[in-house]
Amino acid sequence: MKAQQRSSLGIALTESGGEPLWELVGAGALARLHSDKITTAEPEALPLDRHEVNARVEHVMAQLEAYCSHHMSTPGGAEWLYVQHVPVRRLVTRLVRKLMALSTWTPFAQSPGHLSLAPYEGLIGIRDSSSREYRSYTVTWSGVAYALGARAPYNPVRRQPVLAAPVEGLQVSLAGAEEKLTQLDRRPASRNVVDLGIPTSTSPGSVPKQPRSEESD
Repeated sequence: MKAQQRSSLGIALTESGGEPLWELVGAGALARLHSDKITTAEPEALPLDRHEVNARVEHVMAQLEAYCSHHMSTPGGAEWLYVQHVPVRRLVTRLVRKLMALSTWTPFAQSPGHLSLAPYEGLIGIRDSSSREYRSYTVTWSGVAYALGARAPYNPVRRQPVLAAPVEGLQVSLAGAEEKLTQLDRRPASRNVVDLGIPTSTSPGSVPKQPRSEESD
């Protein structure tokens, strides 16, 4: 995953079946459109109320904890959200800030709707400030579009029926391997000792003696 560069995308209003549809388009296409439009850099630069941001982030984190925090835990019993609380909260904060900034744009606030994602942009990106030792992730504008209900065919979650069979096979294979290890652990140790002999070494240049044959006498 590459570090996210300064976004050159824009958001423009189109129509689909008479319903408002917002699209993520490149800078070149954005310049040619005459509908309501804005570059993604503009809402990112808007000042937001810090207390409102924190309140919305707390609400999302509480919902995450109630919904899926118990789905995975460490061998010591710590839930995954407890272990990854800081990076998850940062990611949620960036998503909340972008959603709040988008809602402050008057055209979108007056005609809210789905936002189509850019097919060449991932849902999650790495921030420019990331280092080799610590990677800081962010939600892209395509990720915002996905949160608003956009279809993401390349997202593994959307391809669950396709991956169901391989995942099921992997689980069966893993279960079989675990059962085999259990059987090996339960198997009593063999008491039959097989003497494999002890190999002997000879000094360089020495030739082992051959047994004499009776015919040579």
